[in-house]
Formats: sequence, structure tokens, C-alpha cells
Amino acid sequence: MNQQTLLEVTPHEVALMAVLVPVLTAWWVRDATRRASNEAAAVGRRQADTAVEIARRQEETERAQRSQEIRRAACEAFLSAADRLAHEVDRLPQVTDDLREALLSEATVEVHKSWAALELLGIDELSEQARGLLTHCQRMERVALDRAVLHHASARLEEKLCPGNSEWCEDPVHGSAIHAWICLTEWGHIEEDEREQHLEELEFSLRESEALTNAQIQRVLAVTTRPFAWSDMVVTWHADPLKTGFKAAREEFVRAAVSN
Repeated sequence: MNQQTLLEVTPHEVALMAVLVPVLTAWWVRDATRRASNEAAAVGRRQADTAVEIARRQEETERAQRSQEIRRAACEAFLSAADRLAHEVDRLPQVTDDLREALLSEATVEVHKSWAALELLGIDELSEQARGLLTHCQRMERVALDRAVLHHASARLEEKLCPGNSEWCEDPVHGSAIHAWICLTEWGHIEEDEREQHLEELEFSLRESEALTNAQIQRVLAVTTRPFAWSDMVVTWHADPLKTGFKAAREEFVRAAVSN
């Protein structure tokens, strides 16, 4: 029956099929090509989107790393400058009088330059601790020169103390040295209306101790007119509030810098 049906196809139908088959074939090929093209385009878009996202994340990671490196460098520079200032403040008593101001100024400039760079970064997590360390650096800066005068004087006076039993010592040089040393140590606690009398005793003891030159004695006497920060300047055998405060402020800053 199938064979009969095929034989009954008219020439017109054959001609029509001859036309339709190429057309349908072309349409199918075009449609398949279009579907394949769309799928390829979709795959390409997905790959491009993925590549863009990877590049974006990599850029963000690199930017965060650069930012972290900049922050770390700024913190290290500020900490290094603060440490240098503290070192110079400790060293000033052993430096000749004419060099102290220049050394202090150089160290102070480094602190303020490094602080300005750190502040420009606007690191809120570090602001309180950084300002605390800066405040203590400024505190050291204010008293450093006067402190150097007193530390130097105290060291020279200690060299003049009696090497034996001071209670039984009758050497006037030794006695004057210990009297002047005690007077300097306690100066911040002397009442204002009593300082003039004690000042005369201090000057006499300093001269009799033979520990200082006349110019150095005059510097010591000039410092006694500024007793408001005496605890930060005077030398004792028990405590040094200025160094203790710096150490505490430094540790707070380091902890904040490490954790952020």
C-alpha cells in the first residue's frame, strides 16, 4: 500500500516537494545555527561575567592589601618616631647643653610628620590610641630640656655623695651634694611662699657641692621657677612618671595597631 501511495504521487507534488525540502532544510539549519549561536553567546556572557567578577574581587583584594600595607607603614613610622623622641629625651642629659635643643627639635619634627601622615588615613579604630601616644610625646617635648638640666645636675650631685657612711660624713662637699639632691627631688612639693627661702639654700648647696659649673647652676635655678611639671622632670630612685606614662601609651597604640 505504501508503494502504491508513493506511485500515486503526482508530478506536481513531486515538484512541490523538491522546492519545499531545500527550504525546510535551510530553515532547520538556520534555526539550529541560531540556537547554537544563542547558546554560545550565553556561555560567552557567563564566562565574561565570571571573568569580570574574578577581576573585580582580585582588584578589591589587592586594594585592601595595599591599604593594609599603607596603614602598617604609617603606624610603624609613627611608633618609630615616638620611640626616637623617647630615646632622645633619655639621652639629652648626657649631651652638651648647646646640642640639646637641636636634637629635641629634630626628633619632635619626625613625630609630627609621621602623625600627620597617620591622621590623613583617617583610621578611626586607632584614633584614640594614636592621640594618646601623641599627647604623651607632646608632654615629653614640653619638659625635655628642663628635665635634661635636672637629670644632669642630679647625676653630678650623686657623684659627689659620700662613698662611705653619709650619716657620719663631715665633708662639706658631700653634705652640700646630698642637701642639694634632696632639695631638687622635693622641689615640686614645696609651698610657693616657701620657695624663695629654699631657693637660696639650693643655690648655696649647689655651689658648695662643686658638682656643677656656674652656668649649669644658673640653668638649674631657672628650672625651679617652673615647678608645675616637676614630677615629670625630677629624678628619683623610685619612679619616673614620664617614662612610665610613655610606656603605657605606647603599649595601647601597639595593641590597637595589631588588632586593626
